[in-house]
Amino acid sequence: MVRFRAPRGTLLWVKKPEDLDLELLDGTLHLKKSRGSFWSLIGSLPFLIIGFAVIGGSFIYTAYEAYSQIASDSVCDTRYYEEVKLGGGEIYCEYTQWNQINSIESVEVADQHFKYVTDWGDGNYEAQEFRWSIKNDMLAIGLVEPYGGERYYQCSLYKMESSLSQNWTADELTVSGDYWYALPSWCRDGDTSSSSPSYSPAVEPLFGGELLYVVVDAGSHDIHAETYTENTLEYITIYAPYNAGVIELMFPLIFGLIFGGIFLAVGDNRGMVLTLNGSEQTMRTRKAFGGTRLSGWTWTGIDFSSLKLKQHTKTVKHSSGGGEDGPVRTWTTRHKGIEFIVLDGRKPVEVLFLEHGDQLSMYDSTIERICKSLGIEVPEMVRLLEERPAPNISHENVQLTHFPVREWDSNNDARVLVSWFNNESSRTNNYSLQDALETSGIQHLDSTEDAQHLLDHLVDLLEKEAGDVEVDELPEHDGTESNETTAEHDGDGQAQPSNAFWNDS
Repeated sequence: MVRFRAPRGTLLWVKKPEDLDLELLDGTLHLKKSRGSFWSLIGSLPFLIIGFAVIGGSFIYTAYEAYSQIASDSVCDTRYYEEVKLGGGEIYCEYTQWNQINSIESVEVADQHFKYVTDWGDGNYEAQEFRWSIKNDMLAIGLVEPYGGERYYQCSLYKMESSLSQNWTADELTVSGDYWYALPSWCRDGDTSSSSPSYSPAVEPLFGGELLYVVVDAGSHDIHAETYTENTLEYITIYAPYNAGVIELMFPLIFGLIFGGIFLAVGDNRGMVLTLNGSEQTMRTRKAFGGTRLSGWTWTGIDFSSLKLKQHTKTVKHSSGGGEDGPVRTWTTRHKGIEFIVLDGRKPVEVLFLEHGDQLSMYDSTIERICKSLGIEVPEMVRLLEERPAPNISHENVQLTHFPVREWDSNNDARVLVSWFNNESSRTNNYSLQDALETSGIQHLDSTEDAQHLLDHLVDLLEKEAGDVEVDELPEHDGTESNETTAEHDGDGQAQPSNAFWNDS
């Protein structure tokens, strides 16, 4: 699919950290979803198969048609047509399989009249009566159509093969002047005679079985003829030679590319790759696996130092139904996450949305990696979400799984444990994050093992408090850190910068 304007909305939406693939190549950061839906791939296969089949078939057909024209020295396409030479040497083309042959029976003749019964097939028979006359080598045949006691005629003009000149051309089968006045008077005025012709069975084909060439108005290039046998009437069409031009040869290919491309676009299950280059100040979207600039968009002059992080609830509206699917149904979903926003001039571009639900710190390391790859400092986050409070669990039974943290890999995760400790502790002065790390012997929380070590240390302090043992490890401080993890509720009040982990000293 070719884009003609910049995409709207979030460029890349990630629901889990493991679904995001980050790779730094030659100073350019590549971001894409590392997982694809198996069922989505299965659903797209029919469209892909049809798309490739249509495009491939159009290429094969066009190549075959072009080769057939080049390889043949005949003015007719000899795969379908036979050459027919007129008296003057002109070559026309006849497709004998298209000739129509009607069965006739009970053929009878009278003075300038004849009649027979036509078998139209499927048991349909029709008795038909005709009148004919010849003047100036022009044969007129009229089908009798009785009306109101009078006989009217539906006439056509012909030239018998024997009446044509030796070097005849298609021009001899055209009427000079008005076709209507070339007809005999009985064709134009009808026949008021009440007498009926005296018929007798025909002993030979009508008109001796000669080819009767249809005479037409000027401008027709094809030749039509009729010939009788004892029990058939054959309609013959001889076509003027015609070679398809380049446009006509290319039309099947163009048709295949358009409609095959539509099927491929519908079945295109490739994910979108987002590339960011801080030194070149560019940002691009491309389809994965062979995507070109036609499948995405490029932004230039992007100042990544203007990056803003916004932690909020994103609202998405959905709809379904309508028409044969019933009434339209609409609903709204809400997703908590962190939005990456940069400025394209003065216009904000929603680059990346990291959905985290209630686990607000699950993308801390991801944010650090992205900012480091772009060569910028991690900006302060505008936080519009309230972190879920630490669980109210006794220190005797507490485990890491009780806390709303998906991956223990940052000091921000350590703050969750310290907040729980302060809620459980009977002391009036809160334990700071820095003191907790120092007394537990951890410089920076980087793993689940670090988190378990810190939790064990905090549980040990609580057990000492419960046993009225003096806790020397707890230094006294005048200030408190009870508000370290608080923020405003969704959509309530003004946004404030968060006390994020990257601001820790």
